[in-house]
Amino acid sequence: MPYQITQLSDKGYLVNGKAVYQSESGKWIPEVKFEWFEISLFKNHLKAIQKDVKVKFKNIE
Repeated sequence: MPYQITQLSDKGYLVNGKAVYQSESGKWIPEVKFEWFEISLFKNHLKAIQKDVKVKFKNIE
């Protein structure tokens, strides 16, 4: 099942409809404080946890 990523702003994203961010320890946790991560870090994380991951991007105006 491919991950669906929705871009909310320059640094904000939803993953499968839920906001997440990467903590300083590198763990991906639900977004509760509106801190954002860079998409390149997220893509690398997805590739590390699942081979041949497919990522879709949808821009929101």
